[in-house]
Amino acid sequence: MKIYLDNFEVLETPINPHIKHLEDTIKTTRSIQYDAQIGTIKIRGEIPLFPLFYSISNVTLNKTKSIDLDLSAIDLTQEMFNCVKLEGLDINEIFSIEQLLLSYFYITENNILNELKNIKNHCNYNDLAISGMEERDKVLKYKIGRDSPLKENTSLKKLIQNKNVLRLDGNKMLSEMQLLHILENIDLRGIEYIEEPFKDVNTWNSFVTNNDRYKNLEFALDESFHEYKNQIDKILNLKTIIIKPSRDLAISGLIKLSHEAPDKSIVISSSFENEISLNTLIYLGSLFENHHGLGTFEYMKDSFPRITTDRNKQLIQGYPLALNQIQT
Repeated sequence: MKIYLDNFEVLETPINPHIKHLEDTIKTTRSIQYDAQIGTIKIRGEIPLFPLFYSISNVTLNKTKSIDLDLSAIDLTQEMFNCVKLEGLDINEIFSIEQLLLSYFYITENNILNELKNIKNHCNYNDLAISGMEERDKVLKYKIGRDSPLKENTSLKKLIQNKNVLRLDGNKMLSEMQLLHILENIDLRGIEYIEEPFKDVNTWNSFVTNNDRYKNLEFALDESFHEYKNQIDKILNLKTIIIKPSRDLAISGLIKLSHEAPDKSIVISSSFENEISLNTLIYLGSLFENHHGLGTFEYMKDSFPRITTDRNKQLIQGYPLALNQIQT
């Protein structure tokens, strides 16, 4: 059996507001979309290409006309589900093939989907907390280290008083002393975890070891996942692993990780994917009872009519994967 690929085209989607990154301003995200024919079924595929992570010039899949497909031994934990053997692909291209196969399994009602017991087209997401926010009873991501420790300490106390659950993101920007000041007299019950506050994990281990008040403070791994993925047991209080599937592990690697680290909470994080790929992330998010980092949708929601949110419930609703089928 073969997958035939055709009609590759670049799709650019405006990002509003624009994103500042170092000296650059990112105004659009992009992907390569294409048609894939498997037997009599034609499906719209997509390769995510957020400019900070990928260059169009590195894509090789768009030079491929056909791919051998073997469905005799499907394994969702193996690269490209053990259905496709294709060398030299980047993670975003592997993700593309896997989301294509996932749509195909839905359209053909393949029994392999029984392994994904709770999968559905909606999941919860966390909001991004901003200064002066009056939210209540929400799961909020709060970026620390951007303002003075005193101002951030005051903001955190107010958000916790309003019964929000906070996920603090340090982006490796803090010193131990800064974090101590930010957390001074904070009710730690309102903090779910801190995401990589320091430049290295050793500093984190030292921080929770040497400060008795913070000995149970929990850690989330994100940017450094690839650096520490083979030694996660060495990170003290590691509770959560944040994964960008189109950048880090594709779909198969995510499912494999969930099997290998069943005691870890997994948060799916988006990378300004276009609609097809973001919809896949919503399905993946539904596999894990969590609030996921899918807030990039807010920057592009006017371009994604098939995806909606309910902010009060922090629920994002996608569309059925079967709708990726091209009707002829």
